[in-house]
Amino acid sequence: MDKPTRFFLYFIILTAIFMSSVLQVPVYAATFIVDNATDTVDVTLGDGICADSSGNCSLRAAIQESNALAGADIITLPAGTFNLALTGTGEELAATGDLDINGSLTISGAGTKLSFIDGQDLDRVFDVGPSAAAITVSMSNLVIRNGTVTGNGGLIRNVAILSLTEVSLESGQAATGGGLHTIGNLTVNRSLLRDNNASADGGGFFQGGGITSVTNSTFSGNTATGNGGGLYLATAVTTTLDYVTIAFNTAVTNGGGGLYNAASLTLNSTIISDNTVENCASVGGTVTTDGSGLDSGNTCGLTMGVDLVNTNPALGALVDNGGETATHNLTAGSPAIDTANVTCPGVDQRNVVRPVDGDNSMTAECDIGAYEWTPAIDLQVSNNHDKDCVKRGRDVTYYIGVSNIGTGDASSVVLTDTLPASATFISATGGCTFLAGVVTCDVGILAAGTSQNFTIVVNAPVVDYLQNTVAVNAAEQDNNQANNSAVESTRINCSACFIATAAYGSAWTKEVISLRLFRDQFLINNKTGRQLVLFYYRVSPVLAEEIRSSELYRLLARISLAPVIALSKLLTGDQ
Repeated sequence: MDKPTRFFLYFIILTAIFMSSVLQVPVYAATFIVDNATDTVDVTLGDGICADSSGNCSLRAAIQESNALAGADIITLPAGTFNLALTGTGEELAATGDLDINGSLTISGAGTKLSFIDGQDLDRVFDVGPSAAAITVSMSNLVIRNGTVTGNGGLIRNVAILSLTEVSLESGQAATGGGLHTIGNLTVNRSLLRDNNASADGGGFFQGGGITSVTNSTFSGNTATGNGGGLYLATAVTTTLDYVTIAFNTAVTNGGGGLYNAASLTLNSTIISDNTVENCASVGGTVTTDGSGLDSGNTCGLTMGVDLVNTNPALGALVDNGGETATHNLTAGSPAIDTANVTCPGVDQRNVVRPVDGDNSMTAECDIGAYEWTPAIDLQVSNNHDKDCVKRGRDVTYYIGVSNIGTGDASSVVLTDTLPASATFISATGGCTFLAGVVTCDVGILAAGTSQNFTIVVNAPVVDYLQNTVAVNAAEQDNNQANNSAVESTRINCSACFIATAAYGSAWTKEVISLRLFRDQFLINNKTGRQLVLFYYRVSPVLAEEIRSSELYRLLARISLAPVIALSKLLTGDQ
C-alpha cells in the first residue's frame, strides 16, 4: 500500500473516531419484548439477546441484558402478572431479589389494569441506579406492588433520574418510603401511591434528596408509624406538587398524616384532606402556593390568594373513575370545582381534558386536585320538520328527539317546545301538554345511552316564516349545554317567485342556498332582520315576474345580488 493511500485510510479512521466521540453515538441500544412471566435470569449477558435457559425473555432477563449494554434500552411488558421469585439480597446486578437497573431504560406496560409487577414481599421491586446514578429511567402504564424491605423504598428506591407516568405503586413496606424512596431526581405524572406503609417515615413517599415534581397524582391510604403518612420531605430538598390529591393517609404516632415538610415546597392547586391526625406538619420547611390550594384543616401553610382552609372538598372514595389509575372524584357542589389557578395541565389524572365548566358559569375553569369534575349527563336534542315549505293554513309536523349521550342517568328530564305566537297547536305525542304557547313533555329518567322521540304538529300561520325552538334540561348539570336546544325554520308559501330564485332560475343554485343560509343564521335572529325578510317576501312576487320574463332583467338582478351573496358567503362560511 503506497503512502498516500495509507494516509487517506488513517484520515478516514480518525475522522470516524472523532465523529463518534462528538456525537456520542451509543455502542448499543436494544428493545426487549417480555414473553414469559417466570422470574428467570439471562443466560449470556451482553450478547444483545434476552433469553433464559429455555430461550424465553423474562422481565429480569431483559433488565440484566439492558444493564450489560450501553445505550438507552426499551422493555415492553405485555399484559400479565410478573412475580419476583428469586430470593437473595445484597447484589446489585438484578440476579436475585429486587430488579436493579444500572443503565438508561424505558419500561412500558400494557396498562395498569393489565400489567402487574409483584414483589411477593420477598424484597423491594426496583432499585434504580444502585451502581450507576447518572442514568435516566422511565416507567409507564403498569402496577408495581407487594414489595417489602427493612431499609428504604419498599417498591422503588431511586438514586438516578426517574420518571413515572400512569403508574400505580401499591402495598409496599419499608422503614422509610413504603412506596418510594428517592434521593435522585424524580418526576411523577398521572400516577397513584396507595396503601403503602413505613415503619418510620414517609408511608407513601420519602424524599431524602434531589428535585421532585409531582403532577396530577394521588396519595391515598398510606401509613407511617412516624411522620408523613402520605409524603415525607426531608431537609434541603426541593419539591413541587401541582394538582395533586393527598387524602386519607395516616401518621400513627407523630406528625403530618398527609404531608411532613422540612423542605422547600411549592404547593399548587393541591387538595390535602381527611388525613390523620392532621393534614400537615412542618419543621423548618417553607411553603409557596399559587393561591388556590385546599386544606380540610388549617395546618398546611396555605395563606396566599384564595387558598381554602377548614374546607371539606367532598371527596368520593378511591375507585376507578376512568383512566389508568384510581382517583378520589369530586362530588357535585365541591368547593374545589372551578376554583383552581387560571392555568392547569391540559388533562387530569384520568387523562380527561381540563378545564371543564363545572359550576355552570359558562366559563371553563380548573378544579383543585388531581380530578377534574365533569357532569355525567349530556342531553342532546334534535328538531326536524316534515316539509321545508308549506302553504298557509296547512299543518307542519316536527319530529323531536332527546338523547342522553353522557355516562350517567339523567333525572327529571323535561322537553319544552316554545311555539311561535302565530302558530296554532294541533297535537303532540308522548304525553306532552300544551299551555300558553309552550308544549311540555315530561321525559322523567333518561338513562345513559338512551333516547326518546316526540312528534308535535302545528298549523302554519298567515305569516311568511315559522321558527320553532325546542330545549331540554334535567335535574343534574349537563356537561355540554351547547346541544341542549335546537331551532327549525319553515318557510310559508315559498314558491319560485322570489327575486333570487327568478334571477338564478332555481331555488337550489349555490347562490340562492347561500342567501337562505344568510337569512336563517343572521337575519331572522334579530328584529330588524326579520322585518327585512318579511318586506322581501311582500315585494318579491311582482318583481320576480318581471325578472323571470327578461334575460336582461335576470342579468341585472344577478349583478345587484352579487355583493350580497359575497357577504353572505363570508359571514356564513359557505363556500
